[in-house]
Amino acid sequence: MAKSGFWKYLWISVFCFIFGRVYESFSHGVESAYMMQFWLIPVILGIVPCLLSAFFPSSPRLVRKLWVAGMETLIAGTVLAGIFEIYGTTNQYVRWYWIVGGILLAVAAVFYLLSCVWRKKKA
Repeated sequence: MAKSGFWKYLWISVFCFIFGRVYESFSHGVESAYMMQFWLIPVILGIVPCLLSAFFPSSPRLVRKLWVAGMETLIAGTVLAGIFEIYGTTNQYVRWYWIVGGILLAVAAVFYLLSCVWRKKKA
């Protein structure tokens, strides 16, 4: 999981980086911090956990799915915030992407900790 996940998130990060740069090149000189740095989300929430997974117990499928859903939600929200910022508009619903993404990541972390405790009790 760690090796294949590492490469998957590396390529997602590269795609996000290129997408952000290409999108900003067509934005007529308007820049957005969201678009310039949203590629860091798959690095921090994808690559780093893959590298650390060698030192921790494996996670259940539900935890992995919730974590990926949270990461994808944060990426979508950040891209939308960047698009709105480039076009000079705002949208009150963008913050919900970050709230829902954070909740998904928190639930995944809690379930992971509970699964670790359950494994220790079972052993």
